[in-house]
Amino acid sequence: MYEVDVVHAQALFHECLDAQRAQISREGVLEGLLGLAALASAAGLAVESARLYAAAVANGRENSAILWPPEKIEYEHYIGLARAKLSDADFEAEQAKGRALSMEQATEYALNLPFGLPMPSPKGIEPAQELSGREREVVALIARGLSNGEIASE
Repeated sequence: MYEVDVVHAQALFHECLDAQRAQISREGVLEGLLGLAALASAAGLAVESARLYAAAVANGRENSAILWPPEKIEYEHYIGLARAKLSDADFEAEQAKGRALSMEQATEYALNLPFGLPMPSPKGIEPAQELSGREREVVALIARGLSNGEIASE
């Protein structure tokens, strides 16, 4: 297994969510929510991950790309990590809370996940200097609203 750089990943997801919201890209925001849900799971935030995954899926029901096969594999892995840390009743309760969130509520919830780390401030982040060339390409494609499959094709 690999170690997750939570601080760096959190900063990138915040940047992407802000860009997607500015472009009014529902698909892009959903991708960001799924990414933060996976990060929460990887960071051991089972409750938050379960709730955020449910919110993302509930808000993306009409969008078949939300369950694109590679994303479904990732979803099943990370939701499985969250489920393993919670009782069945707690897991179902968090899923119900997540399904009740609007897209805006889910986004605010995601942006305020308690990773136990200082929240990145826009002035303090210089991602273009910290990212590799390929990472900058991927961030630009995400900002354009491309799905994981479309990014892979690029």
